[in-house]
Amino acid sequence: MHTEENISAGEFSDIMSEFWSWRLREVPEFASSVGVNDHDDRLETFTLEAFRKRKVRCTYYRLTHI
Repeated sequence: MHTEENISAGEFSDIMSEFWSWRLREVPEFASSVGVNDHDDRLETFTLEAFRKRKVRCTYYRLTHI
């Protein structure tokens, strides 16, 4: 777990970049709405499995990066 005292600006930037890229891939409509058209060939998946995977990933980010 990171705290304000032990994470560098570069590490923070890397974490945010990784999360942002993941978010854009997971929600292509959101990506399009913010001007990123790399995922225009897909739609968000609304299956229970997709929601479970997103929850696991968000928990991972929360527990390991915040």
